[in-house]
Amino acid sequence: MSPQIRTTLLLPSFVTTTLFSQIQFPRSRLWNFLAPPLHPHQIVKAIISALDANESRTIRMPFYTNFGRIWSVGVGIVPKWLVDFVQRTSAADFAMIEYGPKPDAAEKLLAEKQSVSRS
Repeated sequence: MSPQIRTTLLLPSFVTTTLFSQIQFPRSRLWNFLAPPLHPHQIVKAIISALDANESRTIRMPFYTNFGRIWSVGVGIVPKWLVDFVQRTSAADFAMIEYGPKPDAAEKLLAEKQSVSRS
């Protein structure tokens, strides 16, 4: 790689844009402390800081995203049952329940399977 070329990898969590506008985040103080949604200007400031420093960076925002490397199942440091427990208690599986068209593709497939099995 040429010394003049710099790369920046951005790994944000939830950014308060229209992409996440229909997501139902938990409203607890603990959630807001541990996994706060980011505002676009926070992301832009981090990118500009990397550009101004003229260096390659990996930007993980907010702090908890640093744990993604040890949290993934493939790495094997955190047991799968603990990952499942945290995901269930954080309501992460239901955060996007209102997102997208209704019925969604999975609901349509289930309805088709049920109608075929009844006939």
